[in-house]
Amino acid sequence: MKRRIKKKYTVVFLIIIFIVGIASAMYLINNDKDLVYGAKAFYFNSDLLMLSGNNSKSYTLQNGVDTITVNLKNYEDKLRISEVDINYEVDILDDLGNVVQDKSNNTVGKKTGVLGKNNKSEATISFENLKSGSYTVTAISTSPYSQILTATFNVQGILDDIEYSVNDIKNSQIVQLTVKTDDYSGDLNITFPAAIIPDNTDSYFKNYNKASDGNSYTVNFKNNSEYTFKFFKSVPSTVYSKSDFTVVKE
Repeated sequence: MKRRIKKKYTVVFLIIIFIVGIASAMYLINNDKDLVYGAKAFYFNSDLLMLSGNNSKSYTLQNGVDTITVNLKNYEDKLRISEVDINYEVDILDDLGNVVQDKSNNTVGKKTGVLGKNNKSEATISFENLKSGSYTVTAISTSPYSQILTATFNVQGILDDIEYSVNDIKNSQIVQLTVKTDDYSGDLNITFPAAIIPDNTDSYFKNYNKASDGNSYTVNFKNNSEYTFKFFKSVPSTVYSKSDFTVVKE
């Protein structure tokens, strides 16, 4: 009787040992896979963004530039290239940490993608039509490892104001109007005194007609340009100033 009981406990013990052995083997196999996977090369870099926690990087865009563009890459150099696919997302927030609205009041959303493994891979990410202000751009590798790259960008307002001046002296036959544009391009409406007429030998006024146009005419301007127009005076002794002219956007 004692032998049977002993034999029974021996069988149960062997079964337990067998189950534990299988579980241990599975753990070792999975653990070994993790070790092999963890050893694969991983590089997540950018031309402008830096590792979060390092010295923060800040950029100021040129006047009139309303697009932030960054490049992501999966390599350090031609020899050090990621051996795993990198899933990433890139987000932009304003200086208060809020979701960004562009100039058309559309939400500027996250950009996502994948940098392929084993070959040099790059991605260009752009956020366009931004209002003036300060923005933080953050790129996160979401798998297989998490790494955060970030930088701050300052977008300056577009200088689209129109400047103009008038040059005239007493008894001069002509009065000159000079118009300067910065980032603005497009139509400008010029109004002038009724007692003067523009020089129609100027290509910008070649189609001007006193009878139909009167003392107002629209001219198309290019950005970052300066134009000087001549107007003939019917009364040379009259001196005109800037207040006698208006130059406005159409």
